Order: sequence, then structure tokens, then C-alpha cells
Amino acid sequence: MDMPSEDVLRGVYSQVLKAYGYRCAMTNQKFAPSGQFLRDDAHVVPIRPLSMGGSIHVDNCLCLNKAAANAFGAGHVGIGRAHELLVDLSRIDPELLEAFHPLGRLLVPNPELANPDPSALAFHRDYIFLR
Repeated sequence: MDMPSEDVLRGVYSQVLKAYGYRCAMTNQKFAPSGQFLRDDAHVVPIRPLSMGGSIHVDNCLCLNKAAANAFGAGHVGIGRAHELLVDLSRIDPELLEAFHPLGRLLVPNPELANPDPSALAFHRDYIFLR
């Protein structure tokens, strides 16, 4: 797979932040809008990793804070069919668990801007969550 240009990556990154209203999709933590491409607070994370056939598209990305991004990537947290947060209690950081949105659901973006791809979410559940 060819690596996308920096302009493409910047465009997807900014679209994901905007779609999620500059908020972490798992904790609802608010991020200040910024012109910076890479940030320490807001992470744009592929649902289905690019190395495993994921696309560079807004619907294959989540806006997460650093702790949630690390847990999602490590398979400690997944997302169910109804956008419920699935958690491996033996591996999740208790502080992150406490920070999750009280409803225990993924905060989905404005549907006109993006929606998490159900097939990417299923891939993450099947191949990354609890693996």
C-alpha cells in the first residue's frame, strides 16, 4: 500500500476532529481546536488498522484521548454493534474506565460528517479486541 500524502493525512485528521466536535469519542473529553497537525491530547485512530486493510477515511477513524487510543489499539476496549463500549476489566486502566462516558457508549459524530464503519468496528472486535 502506498503511503498517503501529508495533505491527505492532514485532511482526514482535521475532518475527524471536526466530525467528533473536538471530543474524545469514549470519554467526551473536550479538545481545544488547534491548527497543529499532530497533537498530544487528541489522537485520530484507525478502527481497522491500515496495515490490516483499513482505509484512510473518516469513517475508519475515531477521535480519542491518549489513554483511550492506547487501550483501543491494545485491544483492551472495543465497540459493540450498538456502539456500546466493550471492556476487558482485567487489562483496562481503572482511571480510564472511570473516565468513560457514563452511558458506556461511543459518542458518535454528526452523521452528516461521518459515522464509524460497522465493518471496521466488527473487524476490530474480531481481530484486535481481547486478542
